[in-house]
Amino acid sequence: MNKTKQYKSILSIFLLNLSLYTTAQHLLVKDGFVRELPPKVRYTAAYFTLENLDQKAKKLIHISTPIAREVQLHETKKVKNEVFMERKQAFNIPAQGQLKLEPKAKHLMLIGLKKRLKQGDEVKFKLHFQDGSKQTMTLPIRASHTLHHHH
Repeated sequence: MNKTKQYKSILSIFLLNLSLYTTAQHLLVKDGFVRELPPKVRYTAAYFTLENLDQKAKKLIHISTPIAREVQLHETKKVKNEVFMERKQAFNIPAQGQLKLEPKAKHLMLIGLKKRLKQGDEVKFKLHFQDGSKQTMTLPIRASHTLHHHH
């Protein structure tokens, strides 16, 4: 390979990495995990905190993963003494704020699991935002006995 091609190759790799970095640099994923459930259960929940370091608010509109047929955004609500889950179309992440997904609150439901999830495994997700940007994240699976039994 001649020097010019070599420099162009290095430059294109650098620019690709830079573009990947710039689309994701304003959102930090913290404290995330997917709940391990018994083998016969075909759904589970995922939790994490998404910190927005940007000056602009973001809106999370869709999440996908290869290990589930569908990922839904949910929020647990309590009306009088009844607790239920409400499906949401989007979650807002304020500018320089955070979106916290946790048990008994906002969370993801992974529906139609394609394989059993075991503690120690990891799940890859792709997050889609209203502005057209995307971000990937990987979350570990944690045993359900270490958590409360509600999602």
